[in-house]
Amino acid sequence: MKSLSGKPSDQPKESKGRDPKSPFPNQMLPVDIPKGATLEVARVEAGEVRKEFGVSHMMHGIVTRASGEPAEGTVLYFNGETFRVDVGRRDLSAENINRIAKLSMDLDVLITVLDSLPGQIVAAEKLIKDLSVSKDIFKDRSANSKFDPAQAISELGILISKMKPALEEQRGQWRKTIVELASLGVTQIRDQGGGLLAGLPVESMAQNFAAEAQKTKEKEEEV
Repeated sequence: MKSLSGKPSDQPKESKGRDPKSPFPNQMLPVDIPKGATLEVARVEAGEVRKEFGVSHMMHGIVTRASGEPAEGTVLYFNGETFRVDVGRRDLSAENINRIAKLSMDLDVLITVLDSLPGQIVAAEKLIKDLSVSKDIFKDRSANSKFDPAQAISELGILISKMKPALEEQRGQWRKTIVELASLGVTQIRDQGGGLLAGLPVESMAQNFAAEAQKTKEKEEEV
């Protein structure tokens, strides 16, 4: 059975070690979206079609857990079929779906920040170093210039002092969002539209975060 888009890639893949006598169905089956779930809406603004993030359709089928084992679950499609969320449960309420949608959008913003902010900090630190080396040259050759390297270094230092804790805060929010998505049953997110969330193993990441937190706790108790 093909998906609504007719693309074979949208079909679930069976685990290599799957029991052929498993009661799990081989196909994704369309199911009704619970009343109250936020649906995808297309609006025309200034002659352009804009889509508001919402669930387009949902299907029941097989998803892969962090362990690699297949499990009965739900696949949620947002924005047509460009954004797919696999969930290891079939009892999703409208509230669950709306929360998953909200957290998924949050992740999309967070990953953009986390992808760019570290590089910006490195670039700012390099600029401070370069300005520190050449500030005397600026002073000697640009007596009439309004550019003050010392002031620029000071302002960049203040900026970096704000960027670094902001980065840690965003990393903490990233982990918190991943953990909450996993608590809702999300196993994986696939941004099939070419975004940074191309294949995010939510469930396994949450398990890794929990293991790291446990190790940290044990080390603190040893001190």
